[in-house]
Amino acid sequence: MSLRTWVGYLLLLTPAFAGSYRFGAVWDGERVLKGVCIHTRGERIESMGPCGADAVDLSRYTAIPGLIDVHTHMTLLLKNPVSAAGRGAAVVFLAQENARRTLETGVTSVRDLNASNYADVAMRDLIASGAMKGPRMFVSGGGLFRRPGDAAVSGEELAKTVAERARAGVDWIKMFGSTGSGQDVTGVQTFSFEQMKAAVEAAHRNGKRIAIHS
Repeated sequence: MSLRTWVGYLLLLTPAFAGSYRFGAVWDGERVLKGVCIHTRGERIESMGPCGADAVDLSRYTAIPGLIDVHTHMTLLLKNPVSAAGRGAAVVFLAQENARRTLETGVTSVRDLNASNYADVAMRDLIASGAMKGPRMFVSGGGLFRRPGDAAVSGEELAKTVAERARAGVDWIKMFGSTGSGQDVTGVQTFSFEQMKAAVEAAHRNGKRIAIHS
């Protein structure tokens, strides 16, 4: 199993070589184990078993499987100090703190649902290349969005937008099927069932899954 998706932040910070780590306890997803070490090679866990004399002492800590958060907004910033013209370009740099803090909580994988200008794609690739610290990211780019009262969107237009997202390299498609986020909790439907169906079918044709906000 992958170290990046199994143990938490402490092991992710250790050098990529063979080693053994003694924790106070290990939660393996089903039970608490004591008196065992996690033995690794590179970025992979090889086994759990008795501790040797050379085990790194992390007995102050409990090791847990890496957590997965399936709905995040890593590029959402409460404050952006950059002047308006440059804010979009600054988002990925400023969002590094969100990525780092997410990893420090023990979340090692996230599904990020909605980001402007494919900032989430950039973060995903920077993290994967080792240029930024953060969880493994599965991203959607910008969500398909329509305000109540706006002109209707055809299934063909939705399919075209989905295909554009897929070509841009997203992992998922996000669609806002209703209002209801931030200060707006009205929950008004924004796409019809047929429009949602068209988006779902287009996503599947492009080899993607889709998440619909409702």
